[in-house]
Amino acid sequence: MQSLSMEKKKDNQLESPDYPCIFLSISPARIVAQKKNVGTKCKFFFMKENDIGVNSRAINLHELPVDVYARTTNGQDHLSSNINFFHSYDCCARQYWRSQPLCNHEHTIVIIGFGNYGRCILERAILTNIISFDQHVTYHIFGDAKKFLATHYRLNVMFSINEESKTRDSLIFHNEFWEEHHSIMEQADRIIICTDDESDGWNIFWRLNRYYKIRGHIDLHTNRKAPGVSYFGTNEEIYTPNQIMRTALNKAAITINEIFRKFVSYPTLNWEQLDDFHRESKIAAADHLLMKVRILLKDETITEFTAYTIEKAYAKYCETKSSEPMLEMYRRLDHLRWLRFYTFYNWSYGSVRDDDAKQHPMLCPYTELTSEQKRERDAAWELLGSIAALGCSQKTCIQKHISANSFLLYLSEDFCITLFLMFQPFSELCDKILWF
Repeated sequence: MQSLSMEKKKDNQLESPDYPCIFLSISPARIVAQKKNVGTKCKFFFMKENDIGVNSRAINLHELPVDVYARTTNGQDHLSSNINFFHSYDCCARQYWRSQPLCNHEHTIVIIGFGNYGRCILERAILTNIISFDQHVTYHIFGDAKKFLATHYRLNVMFSINEESKTRDSLIFHNEFWEEHHSIMEQADRIIICTDDESDGWNIFWRLNRYYKIRGHIDLHTNRKAPGVSYFGTNEEIYTPNQIMRTALNKAAITINEIFRKFVSYPTLNWEQLDDFHRESKIAAADHLLMKVRILLKDETITEFTAYTIEKAYAKYCETKSSEPMLEMYRRLDHLRWLRFYTFYNWSYGSVRDDDAKQHPMLCPYTELTSEQKRERDAAWELLGSIAALGCSQKTCIQKHISANSFLLYLSEDFCITLFLMFQPFSELCDKILWF
């Protein structure tokens, strides 16, 4: 598919994208004005990292009747009601663990590279890789982890740090070169190469294959496809509407919050009233839904939701939760997931909930919870029933929210915009955008 240029691009004006695109010298305000409020609301996606923060004119987008999604590396999720941020590294990590979830047979995982990608890969593993309340997975991390450990200083509450455990997950951070640990490389069930520099990653990949007897499999973060290589994180995988907008994920999180509010006897907040942290808590619960489906159906080949698998998983949950031991197992498992989320953000136990002090009375072993507190853990499992009732998967649900009015934009220094045609076939979009 050929790129269509509406204006000759200066050599140093824009980096060349590897997607079909149209180059436009036009402001977002003019695009909105030309659209004349016909159809659904415009959605703008800015792909130049942090550009929305450094270009003062872009800030004015909050005054326009559009939804804005801007690529960034900082920790902010929202600037105003209509300006949202998404993180390249987080999108990549989410996509990786969804496409290649943790399996029961895996006990040793190696992460080589602990820059931006490596940190997000480990963070998603901490928050999502919960498949049994007595699991003991050891993560060997090679890279500079000083800032990470200083930031997440309560990880030792839930993990064994720098010492392998047979009763809980372990995080072992190595300051030495990975090359010095032949036995770890050769015995690992999975090796994840996620250096920020792609050429370094390929160099590590070839050396591992040439000089080591690898028992498990190697996953390489790269934007280049190659036969015989298990790769992840290509642009077309991570820059999708589902990854960027998180519409299906957010809807699931909202549903979990509503289910939770029905389960408890005390006053709770609706989604609009929640702060970013407590929204993220519900999103983390929704993120774990794939693991719950795999656990219920005892099928580790499942990597995507379908209406059939959701309905089947919920039926299995309803059938088995009548058994007290099974119900306790489900609740304990989700409590473990919940504990890992809160301790990752440095919360601790307190007899009275105090959000300012980051204290919560449920940050304790499952056996010390009250009956009502244990029942709260059912909300995440009951989400399956809500999705099954809709009769659609996350994949089909998201498609209902994507339209020809969703544009992926690149904002340059002089406000020239590149329109990336990623979401629909080029021929279909041309008819809708020629008015530019």
